[in-house]
Amino acid sequence: MSQHYDLAIIGGGCAGLSLARDLIKRSADQTSLPRTVIIEPRTGYANDRTWCFWSQNIGSERALVKRQWRQWSFSSQGQQHLHEPGEGWSYHCIPAVNFYQHALNLIGPNDRVELRKGDQVKTIEPLDGSFRLQTLNGDIIADKVIDTRPPTTDDHARSTLLQAFIGVEIRSEQALVKSDQVGLMEDMASDEFGFKFNYILPMSSNHILIESTRFCRDRAAIRQLDADLEQALKRYSRGADYQIVRREQGVIPMGLEPAADTLPPNWIRAGSGGGAIRAATGYAFRRIQNWSRQCADQLLEQDRIIAQPAEPALLGLMDQFFLRVIRHHPELAPDFFMALAEKVEPAALVRFLTDQPRLKDMLAVVLALPAWPFIKQLNPARLRNPKLPADHVHRG
Repeated sequence: MSQHYDLAIIGGGCAGLSLARDLIKRSADQTSLPRTVIIEPRTGYANDRTWCFWSQNIGSERALVKRQWRQWSFSSQGQQHLHEPGEGWSYHCIPAVNFYQHALNLIGPNDRVELRKGDQVKTIEPLDGSFRLQTLNGDIIADKVIDTRPPTTDDHARSTLLQAFIGVEIRSEQALVKSDQVGLMEDMASDEFGFKFNYILPMSSNHILIESTRFCRDRAAIRQLDADLEQALKRYSRGADYQIVRREQGVIPMGLEPAADTLPPNWIRAGSGGGAIRAATGYAFRRIQNWSRQCADQLLEQDRIIAQPAEPALLGLMDQFFLRVIRHHPELAPDFFMALAEKVEPAALVRFLTDQPRLKDMLAVVLALPAWPFIKQLNPARLRNPKLPADHVHRG
């Protein structure tokens, strides 16, 4: 006999665990908490990634933050710009293990929320007012479904660009970098495979996360990341011996077009597959947290689920134009980011990157960049299809 739940969350990653955690934290008592199941393929949680974001007020996530910095830098061809915006802005780092453990500590003892590790959804069938989920371990009936499964490699084809990275966390007996400064986009350059840079996150002067990153269009560029990382390790280890603590890697679809399918009522997508990723940057953690709190409140107060809020129209348009230009002219990307770092006041740039721009901030971003590559993107055909080659001529 199928078990019945008020809510099925497909995927126990950042979005799925965040929602379960917020439902528990924000419910008045156990009886008001919807009976929830989280269906998660992995059998255990590891320190497999690092979430970072800017904030003026860290709020409830303070206990999860490992480090925060008030300075970050951009560099290319030996030139560097250092940002220290003030106004209470800091760059925060949350290791995945901190987040996972916090969520699991809340979920574990709660009788109304069940985490099914090592299970996987095979099919979802709408029923009369509910859904049947066929899983590896049997069928589940749920009144509402929140699907947080990440985009697949097939889905990546719908994105304007891919942000691919591979990184290692290392420790050394010697000091390697300044511990009070994040290398946000260091060593920016372009080659035949696209735009690349290094991301340097210092936990201390001798304990750093080094990630080699590429904005690219295909898998050929991703295959260059191992060589990129080897070069970065040589540079930032400064010849010192070091120990590799852990590794992480990933591919983030940027400017992902929405899926063509139309979901029935009470079934939504969330997380990276539901529009949480900022198109032009790849950041998603704070967006997921904001959605999670709002969705939990709606569930508890009105028994309804809500999707990720839509991107503000002007901000979304700016992001898409930016990605399209980099897609067709990756050789210009280092100059673009260095221009933003040099010409846009640091606090204004942070507000823009954190979805809180004022109109003058967006104007400053526009004025900092050369106009002609963006004017080219006004080609009517390319507005309909950003993947057209740069020399495409619209006829008709």
